[in-house]
Amino acid sequence: FHLSLDSGGAKLYSTNIPGDLAIVPLTPFGIGTQLIISGSTSSITSIAFDNSGNAYFTDSGPGGTGDVGRIDLNTGVTTTVLTNVPAAHGMVFDSFTNTLMLFGSNHITQLNTDPGLTTFSDVALSPSFHLDQGGSDGKGHLLAADNGGNLVFMDYSLGTHKVGNVGNVVASPFLASNLDDVAPLVGLGSPSTPEPGVVGLIGGLFSAAALAFRRRSRAWNFDK
Repeated sequence: FHLSLDSGGAKLYSTNIPGDLAIVPLTPFGIGTQLIISGSTSSITSIAFDNSGNAYFTDSGPGGTGDVGRIDLNTGVTTTVLTNVPAAHGMVFDSFTNTLMLFGSNHITQLNTDPGLTTFSDVALSPSFHLDQGGSDGKGHLLAADNGGNLVFMDYSLGTHKVGNVGNVVASPFLASNLDDVAPLVGLGSPSTPEPGVVGLIGGLFSAAALAFRRRSRAWNFDK
C-alpha cells in the first residue's frame, strides 16, 4: 500500500497498513523480497528517510494513531520512540523544514529528527477528516489526502514554518471520493525535471487555494 524509495533511489520499499515489508531492487529492476520486521514492533505502515539516509517508520492502521520510531533496513529491527501519535500513518521528509511530516486521523504533525523525535508542530483539522498520505514541495507547501475526498492544501512558508502557525493559508476543497495519496512533489520519487504543464498545474493549484480559501482560525485547532 505505502511505497518509498531509499535514499539512493536503488530500492523500493512496500508495506501493508500495517504489515510486512518488501524490498524491490530497481537497478536493475528485480523480484522483491521480504524483510522480517522485529524489535519494538513487527509490522509497519510507512517509511521515510532524512537527509542523512536514516530511516523512520509509522505503524498505524487506516484510522491513524500509532507509533513512530527508527528502523534499521539492514536487519529489520525497529526502535519505537513515540507512541499513540494521531498522525502516525503517512509520512514524508520535508526538506523545507528538515522535519518529518506525518499525516493521520485529522492531524498533521512535524517531528524533529533528533534522538527523541520531538514535536516541532501539530495541527488538528476538521474532526471529519481521515488523512492518509501527503507530500511537500520543498518550498513550504503541502498537500494531504483525506479519505473522505478532500485535498488539504497548506502554505506554511512564512513565519515560524510550523504547520500549527495560525497565519498559514489552509484550504480543503473536495477533489474525488476515497482520496488516498499524493505523489511526491520533490525529492525521491518525484520527477527530476517536471514538464511545464505539471509545474503549471501544481503552481495553479497552490495559487488558487491561497486566493480562494482563507482558513478562519476559529474553525481549526492549532498549537501555539
